[in-house]
Amino acid sequence: MGRGVLVVGTEIDRVEAHILAGVKAAGIDLKVRVVARSPFLDVLHAAQVEFEALECNGRIDVSVIRELRRELRSKRFGLMHCLSNRTISNGNLAGIGLPIPRIAYRGTVGHVSRWDPLSWLTYLHPGMNRIVCVSEAVRSYLKQYVQKERLVVIHKGHDPSWYRTATGRNLRAYGIPDEAFVVGCVANMRPVKGVPVLIEAFRKLSPELDAHLLLIGRIDASGANALGQKHPKSDRVHAVGFQADPSELISQCDCFVMPSVEREGLPKALLEAMSVGVACIVTDVGGMPEVVLDQYNGLVVPPRNAEALRMAIERLAGNPALTKRLSHGAHETITGPLSVEHSIRKTVELYREFLA
Repeated sequence: MGRGVLVVGTEIDRVEAHILAGVKAAGIDLKVRVVARSPFLDVLHAAQVEFEALECNGRIDVSVIRELRRELRSKRFGLMHCLSNRTISNGNLAGIGLPIPRIAYRGTVGHVSRWDPLSWLTYLHPGMNRIVCVSEAVRSYLKQYVQKERLVVIHKGHDPSWYRTATGRNLRAYGIPDEAFVVGCVANMRPVKGVPVLIEAFRKLSPELDAHLLLIGRIDASGANALGQKHPKSDRVHAVGFQADPSELISQCDCFVMPSVEREGLPKALLEAMSVGVACIVTDVGGMPEVVLDQYNGLVVPPRNAEALRMAIERLAGNPALTKRLSHGAHETITGPLSVEHSIRKTVELYREFLA
């Protein structure tokens, strides 16, 4: 068995790319196989991480299974790390009969079942040695299905230098005046994200508060229905659609809200908002209360509670000193326990546990 790590996925995100670059810098031999259109391959190239494209077109892709099995039989690799559902199932099938440990990544709560054959191809597969959970909430959920010794939590740490921050407010193009109190939210507007609850909270805000809501993300039917309902503040709700890099827009907001109602692992948008120094309001769902500590780096409210959300927004709008303090706490969190360096260190430790 070799000493390298084969990392396979579909697309690779910014955090994963920087973690793997850091792992390479720590002296671990890596080969990464993801789709050629992945947006952060330049990070891997700059770190001299070996890369080869891999197109994975389904949970069971015979060509991918064959290709991964060829890699695993090369005697170069002592570990395989799979980053997506498709590559986990294909990686497990490719590893049958081969003495190479396998690691999977899990970023959400829910959708695992002992009665689901796809779960046995992925997270419940007996050949899965470790599952890297993005939050303690994910780990707690999986403990009902998987031995706790096989579960490890590694948060996807960030670095503020990755993101663009505005030097001042310039949201007039969206109809938002400079003096307004701006509430931002980045979420593809699916039911689990709770955007209708946020809109309802916004409707309940005091008429004296000049507040505007900036919604960034793809809108599905439930989100469109919530936006389409006429109310006295409809001209203050601004849906700007999907943005590849929303950080500059969010940095111009006074607060960021993530109103999820269930199944949240640890949303990337929340960590990006904390990285650009915006005070956050989150619901007590999934991994969010693990990183947002009430009144230290944000405010935590119950899910599906528009009234509690309204009160939290008005609290920040009426207390600039508190908003500034929470913003400072968010920055300390991102540069401390939620830094990418911390994630790199834990990933290196996990890899060496098997490569040793």
